[in-house]
Amino acid sequence: MCVPIPGATTRTYSPAASDGGSRLRVKVINRSLFGSASAYSEPTAVVEGPATNLPPVAQLAADPLTGPAPLTVSFDGSASHDPDGTIESWSVGFGDGAVARGQAVTHTYTTAGTYEAELTVVDDSGAEGTSEVSITVTPAEVSAIVLSEPSRWRTFQRDDVSSTLSGHATFRVAGTYPETHDGTHPAVAVDWRFGVGDWAVLDASPGGGQFSGEVTATVGSGLDVRVRYSDGHTEELQDWEVNVGDVFVVTGQSNASGFGWAAEDGGIADEFTTEVGGLPGSLLMNRDENGVHTWYELRDIVDGPFAPTRTDHPMYVQWGGWAQAANDPTGGGPSAAASVWPYALGYLTQVTGVPVGITVVSNPGMPMSWHQKPVGSWSTDPASSDLTAYEELVQRVEQIACIPNGVVDRSVTERPGDLNGAVRAVLHWQGESEATNQSSYAYYLGQVDAWVTDLAVDLGVPIIAAQIGNTPGAAGGDTNVRKVVQDLWDDQSGARSLFKRGPVLYDVALTADPAHIHFKNEDGSMQEAKRRWALAIHDALYASDPDANRGPRLVGSSRDGQTVTLTFDTSLVEEPLGYNGILVRIDGATQTHVPGSPAPGQVSTHRHPIDTRTVVIEFGTQLTGTELVDVSIGTGTYSNAKRVPSVTRTLGSVTTNVPAELLVKRPV
Repeated sequence: MCVPIPGATTRTYSPAASDGGSRLRVKVINRSLFGSASAYSEPTAVVEGPATNLPPVAQLAADPLTGPAPLTVSFDGSASHDPDGTIESWSVGFGDGAVARGQAVTHTYTTAGTYEAELTVVDDSGAEGTSEVSITVTPAEVSAIVLSEPSRWRTFQRDDVSSTLSGHATFRVAGTYPETHDGTHPAVAVDWRFGVGDWAVLDASPGGGQFSGEVTATVGSGLDVRVRYSDGHTEELQDWEVNVGDVFVVTGQSNASGFGWAAEDGGIADEFTTEVGGLPGSLLMNRDENGVHTWYELRDIVDGPFAPTRTDHPMYVQWGGWAQAANDPTGGGPSAAASVWPYALGYLTQVTGVPVGITVVSNPGMPMSWHQKPVGSWSTDPASSDLTAYEELVQRVEQIACIPNGVVDRSVTERPGDLNGAVRAVLHWQGESEATNQSSYAYYLGQVDAWVTDLAVDLGVPIIAAQIGNTPGAAGGDTNVRKVVQDLWDDQSGARSLFKRGPVLYDVALTADPAHIHFKNEDGSMQEAKRRWALAIHDALYASDPDANRGPRLVGSSRDGQTVTLTFDTSLVEEPLGYNGILVRIDGATQTHVPGSPAPGQVSTHRHPIDTRTVVIEFGTQLTGTELVDVSIGTGTYSNAKRVPSVTRTLGSVTTNVPAELLVKRPV
């Protein structure tokens, strides 16, 4: 640009275009008639104009850079920086088609080859910077020892759950080995070791290149096998990924299956790829065309083998794995694999030290009627596509309990005790179908009660059940479903004693489309569901106090003139704008919430300034004492803007606000 200044030499400046402006200070030099120059401090010209945004500088480190498959590599982009702003996002493409977001992520390469991993960082002006590292994966190291049993990634259910780390599991170990060392020295024994235990003899008389034996292992992970030869030489197979811990069966519908919305760009949210830690876990997948189930490693869903293998029957689409993007019917927005289970259970392993396994027996849109135990004979074909959800559940537990197909007589109606204690618990997350169909309280109670009664006979393990989230289009059906779950939590008589308190989720928003009621990552709802599931499972199974992370419960109420007080059993989180999630009615007329002084037909709510367990409701209408005043919490449709009484709960690195328990038109 030109800056004309009287009596001064003219210069032209051309700053590069950009999104912002810069200030260019020009020093004016006055020249005398004799050609001499002197510095002249005035005037100084300040020129406003566009400035250049410098792109961010990406720096990607990786460790290790090479190794045999499967190779787990840690990537760190935290050294990246922006010279004139801030970095807003980090994304790592691993070179094999997988992508994860976050400053620090991990990835496992399962196939030999050379991969170019690329970090892309984006600054606050939208500019990008990239950095690459080369990862070399060599072929997997092949041990001379080959195990046929147990299968890799299998988790065995411990036999004693009376304390966190109590119990054992007994299982068969078998395989093959080179019969001699150097062609002349025979094998004399085969040993085994589990976790941090000592070596012990597995097979004292191996022969013909084969060995077998039965072992009893304590809670832990990692099986080592050693062959000893007559010349003192040994061959070892180390860290065969086998666990002894707790195995969970997931039942329900699409949210239990793993349906969910991922981040807007179709990737996986940072929290979903960086937070999972703790001990190894495993996933028992759905059956293949031969009726065979396979164990896999329970990892983040970027790496995990979550593709279904059966597509010939609707109920097989999700049984056994996490939902794929292609299988998520959610329209009009991002969709990708997302599940609470790897992360909720990952948190548990951090806190408890108990490895976990999981198998998913759920399906999108599956009502409770599909879960019922068959009347009369069961299917005798384990590979049949006509198995009911109950039959599939039992068959999956048989696999976990090492009972081969066909050993258990499925032609009988009752199977008491066959599988008692074969798994740690059932995780049940269902009810959106009945909510959207506006099923009655009595109908849904009958369905759940019958299912719980049958499972108490056949499995005899706890059933940890969730209340469904904020369900659009339910028109009151969601209240019926939540109340059934709440009442079964509170009534612990008979078989209902196994129905344990799960997460309260009514204040967590789901997608707005009633046809696809799924949690979303971008608004934090998936993350919140994950945290509350971790808290609920821990309380139900591992905590000395099963109510340790329970939400606030109403224990008393009173009214005085234009004021009603609600007293809860614990101190509440303060909400400066009041608890607009409390539905207040006078003689059936809903009162409108306002943050300040209420007018007739309005109420304001706030935590008592001294007694932090108490909520004060002020009415704009003068109460005479003859009116019927009732309050509800957790009924109907909520949104993230609704504020309810809650309490802060913590489990390890998990902190969340757990909402008050359901109240349905409670008179006060």
